[in-house]
Amino acid sequence: MFNRRSLLLLPIFGLVLGACDDSTAPEGDELSAEEAVALAIALDNTSSSAVDPQPDPEGPDLALLPSDGPSKAVTTGRDEFSIDLPCPRGGTARLEGERELVIDSDEGFITLDVEASKGHTGCTFRTGGGIDITIDGTVTFVAARELRQGEASASQTHSGTLTYVTSEGKEGSCSIDLTTEFNLVPGSITRTIIGSVCGHEVDVETSWTHEAT
Repeated sequence: MFNRRSLLLLPIFGLVLGACDDSTAPEGDELSAEEAVALAIALDNTSSSAVDPQPDPEGPDLALLPSDGPSKAVTTGRDEFSIDLPCPRGGTARLEGERELVIDSDEGFITLDVEASKGHTGCTFRTGGGIDITIDGTVTFVAARELRQGEASASQTHSGTLTYVTSEGKEGSCSIDLTTEFNLVPGSITRTIIGSVCGHEVDVETSWTHEAT
């Protein structure tokens, strides 16, 4: 049987990016491949932090499960939500949309499906090379979570167009098309982000952490 608390260990909301305007290239000054990968990871981080395995009392917490548990064998609920997510170096990202939760106590599974938009306003992060990138614009966010017989799975996608400005003076806009798959094992959460960001192919595996960078 499932453990209701286990689902809260899934990074829910998660990130993000893909192909660019004019089919292959961004408008304006092009981001480097390294910057594009950093952007993909940063976008996924802010989405995934909507539900934190160790939530910050001052930070966002999108509750997934009813506090008193299901009152019958099969419980299905659908509702709307809106949550503001802080960006690492200033600005915000607002995640809003609908979620559908199904809890089946007899079969021993929980599923969660989310369809939302994620709007960025002055959302700034820093790359590993010390460059600040500020993004604005809205992407579509779709997420799926499942806990079945004690085994968890999680995936999410981001698609849309964002504008960017870097601390080195680059600016432009490009489309985002990313798919994230999580590998969830006790004590470890890793993920693979695949797709395209500003004309650059993205295929990166990284651990997930709520810590802002």
